[in-house]
Amino acid sequence: MINPISLIDAQLLKIAAPENTLEQLSSWVEPIKAGCQHFGIDTVREIAALLAQAGHESSGFTRMSEDLFYKSPERIKAIFGQGKAGRARFPTVESCIPYVRNPEKLANYVYANRMGNGPPESGDGWLHRGYGPFQLTGTNNQRAFGQAIGIELAAVPAYLRTPGGGAMSMCWFFKVNGLEDLAATPGVEDETEAVNGGQIGLEDRRHRFDAVVAELLRRGA
Repeated sequence: MINPISLIDAQLLKIAAPENTLEQLSSWVEPIKAGCQHFGIDTVREIAALLAQAGHESSGFTRMSEDLFYKSPERIKAIFGQGKAGRARFPTVESCIPYVRNPEKLANYVYANRMGNGPPESGDGWLHRGYGPFQLTGTNNQRAFGQAIGIELAAVPAYLRTPGGGAMSMCWFFKVNGLEDLAATPGVEDETEAVNGGQIGLEDRRHRFDAVVAELLRRGA
């Protein structure tokens, strides 16, 4: 039986990430293989779950940064209206107007005073917004990732936007959130819940997962 990690190449990534080009995906091959090796993601189902979930979440490894650019106050309210314990971040549509087309101000407000971030004026919300295939968000998460691989927090945001950092972060996220155990069970619902917090895009994730599994098995994994 062939080690599935050795079978990761641009063609396999194209199956998991059809939105991207083979040329662009080729830059992800060695980083993903290194991340899988480092974190012990080495079975067919684990690799398929990793690539399928990351492929869906990042639109085929094309989106590495959360931009928070919204053109309407209604959209901002729909996405960010409720805070913790039902506290309304935006009680009215009108309260969203100052944040329209202003992603930095929006990030600094909605991510303030949580996830290890400081108040809005600290700029932490924007600096530590979501990066990488799984949109690793917040000071605490980005610090924990940096500590796991030996880099300082200040270097993490930029690193996450590279194929090397993006690949390592998605493998770290997979490992620390126990997705290897979830991948061992039938279906992709539990992995999707762990990544997404719900079941958004379930059919697309399932399609990517099944296609990657089929290709790995066809190659002798």
